[in-house]
Amino acid sequence: MMAKIVKGSDFKGVVDYILDKNKGVQKITANGLFMESKETIAMSFNIQS
Repeated sequence: MMAKIVKGSDFKGVVDYILDKNKGVQKITANGLFMESKETIAMSFNIQS
């Protein structure tokens, strides 16, 4: 299987993919991130990068 690797411009796409409701993920805890919404999580990653 060959994966298609795509380079994004920020972390919003990654956060949307990881926290997709169909995946059934649970956010447990995070240190140094604003965990209010997907947008604030992506903003935190962008600031730290």
